[in-house]
Amino acid sequence: MKHRSRINKEKIKICLEPGQTVQHALSNADIHIRADCGGKGVCGKCQVKIEDQGALSSLSDAEKRFLSNGHIQEGVRLSCQVKLKENSQAAHEISLSLIEKTYESVQSESSKTKIQVMVRPQATISRSVISPSGFSSSLTDCFNLSPAGANGSGSYFSLEVLHRLSRYFAAEKELTVVQRGGLASTILPGSRRRSLGIAVDLGTTTIAAYLCDLPSGKILAACSKANSQRIHGYDVISRIEFASKAESGLKKLQIEAIHDINELINQSLRETEQCIDDIDDVCVVGNPTMQSIFAGISPLSIGRAPYLPVTNEPIDISNHSLGLCVRKDVNIHLFPMPSAFVGGDAIAAATATGITTSGESLLVVDLGTNGELILISGQGVVATSAATGPAFEGYSISCGVRAVPGAVSKITWNARKNEFDYEIIPGNPEKRAIGLCGSAIIDAVAECRKINLIQPNGRITPDVSGLIEEDSGRAIAFKGMAKDGSEVDLKLTQKDVRQIQLAKAALRVGIDALLETTGLDAIQKTIFTGAFGAGLNWENACSIGMVPKPILQGKIETIHNAAGVGAVNALLNRTYRDQARNFAKTVRCIKLESLPEFSSIFAQASELNAS
Repeated sequence: MKHRSRINKEKIKICLEPGQTVQHALSNADIHIRADCGGKGVCGKCQVKIEDQGALSSLSDAEKRFLSNGHIQEGVRLSCQVKLKENSQAAHEISLSLIEKTYESVQSESSKTKIQVMVRPQATISRSVISPSGFSSSLTDCFNLSPAGANGSGSYFSLEVLHRLSRYFAAEKELTVVQRGGLASTILPGSRRRSLGIAVDLGTTTIAAYLCDLPSGKILAACSKANSQRIHGYDVISRIEFASKAESGLKKLQIEAIHDINELINQSLRETEQCIDDIDDVCVVGNPTMQSIFAGISPLSIGRAPYLPVTNEPIDISNHSLGLCVRKDVNIHLFPMPSAFVGGDAIAAATATGITTSGESLLVVDLGTNGELILISGQGVVATSAATGPAFEGYSISCGVRAVPGAVSKITWNARKNEFDYEIIPGNPEKRAIGLCGSAIIDAVAECRKINLIQPNGRITPDVSGLIEEDSGRAIAFKGMAKDGSEVDLKLTQKDVRQIQLAKAALRVGIDALLETTGLDAIQKTIFTGAFGAGLNWENACSIGMVPKPILQGKIETIHNAAGVGAVNALLNRTYRDQARNFAKTVRCIKLESLPEFSSIFAQASELNAS
């Protein structure tokens, strides 16, 4: 069998086809290793250790650049570079070990992410139990089932309803009819009054899902996982390029998104012991690229001038054409998106935070691989998108990881002890730090800047203690014991610092552009959302110029996942969908790249100084 895989502890055997990279073979075997650059050979993260390399290609220039002599002697290769030798005519089985851990599996969010949704449930879905009422001229009459949307003329039954009614009538004394907006969409056997919904935040890096009880509005379960599409590149531009190569590229990305969401749906159902047939509604939010790919719409127009989404309107799709693991008649609702880079997730976050009804100047910053900012004031609603990249989420950083158990979440300089103090996200049984998550990376840069380990221009200061000299350049060592007794042995390279400078400069330019457009010199309230934003030390962020001082002078709130809250709101209450659509129409979007002297503004914003 092609691409058959067998995992035995840390050893993996895969069947490698001629012309295929090890990374693609692993992906086809549903083993997703870290590949921040999407297989372009410029990140060096997709390392594997291969036992017998006799049938494999020689070292590429990228491998020679990223791998030390010691690594090469141990059999370490970059999976995106290594293939069978060019003259190979047949498949070959190889045995390897993963250097980096595979993407984290589905994680329950219940213990660490408790979102509170204060809405009055008013779903468009309703269920009612019907019983036969005696002999009549048809089965629909027997079960007192009115035509869908009966209003005198033009009323009809959906074919799904008739199919199921014919299938169940002889075996069931009672049937449950599921209605959407007065239309009977399906019939289920027996008395099934529980009605569930799924809200999904389809992020470029992380996907989160929330299982909700529609009548009560209660969140029954929440879980998340890393987006499997990351093997094709960490940002939306990489996804657009992959989707645009051929029709198969778009289809592959769509299948991966659907597979990930299905995994989350099944996980939440297992946790709560619920039935998949009781899911009646799905709501999905994401940036324009992710929403388009999920719907099977080419994102090509988003990545090319004049950079426009196919539609700004919300989209409702029957699952008949998508393939989620829920019933085929279930409707999937996608949020409106004001522009090519300000998407449904930003609108969902805005409606969740009350930005649409607030009387004060209010800024919502959704920090992820693509930072989205919305500012409302007396001057109207303006928004922009900042290409922050994945650094804030731990990717593109040599020791960066997601905010998972074992990740360092906080770093402070202890002047009395002349060393760094560390805090680690609990739950890792190995009692060692596995890397720095986004909040700790900002702490690391800010604290090192305070003690002059890093200069204002971002250059690591030479000839000071605490440095590591490597072939690739200088690095700052973070060693010691965390407060929980875990061992810390990590480093921050010069390249890592440059990545943070680029990311924080993009965010800063975006915030400054909104302030200048509205003429505001202060903001009364700022809400930061996203897993990174919720855990960040904003004093440190200000000290390196990531956010302007006017932000800290107002009120600051953090919400772990406001986009997820907005998706849940819209799932539970129809008025929130209408509110999101109306609000999206009022948003004026700013393209940062079109600003006068953008290059010089960006260069200035990359300096690591408070301003």
